[in-house]
Amino acid sequence: MNLIGVSWGTSLGWSSPAIVKMTDEPWDSPLEFIPTAEQLSWIGSILPIGGFVGIIFAPFPELIGRKRSLLLDALIFIASFCILSFARDLTWIYIARFLQGFASGVANVVLPMYLGEISSASCR
Repeated sequence: MNLIGVSWGTSLGWSSPAIVKMTDEPWDSPLEFIPTAEQLSWIGSILPIGGFVGIIFAPFPELIGRKRSLLLDALIFIASFCILSFARDLTWIYIARFLQGFASGVANVVLPMYLGEISSASCR
C-alpha cells in the first residue's frame, strides 16, 4: 500500500520534467508539436481537479472495503502511467493527469484509514 504513496508523489512531480521535455526541440519531444503555455498549464492544473473529484467519491470504499478500494486505486494509477507512457497528443495526457488526480484524491482519504485499521495500537 505504500506504493500508492510513491505513485501519488510521482504524479505530483511528473509535470516538472515532462513539461521541459515537451518544450524541447520537436524531434526530441514525445508530442508531435510543441504545446502552448496555456496547454502546459492545463497539464499541471488537471491533477488537483481530478483530486477533488476523487475526494467526492471517497465514501465508495465503505461499500467494497478499504483494501479493495486501494487495490482498485492502484489499478487507476497503473492505467494513468501507461497512458502517459504512450500518449502522443494532449488529450490523452489530460485524461491521464485527471486519472492520477482522481486516484490521489481517493488515496488521500482511504489510505490513512486503512493504515490505521491494520496497524497495531503501539505503531499508531
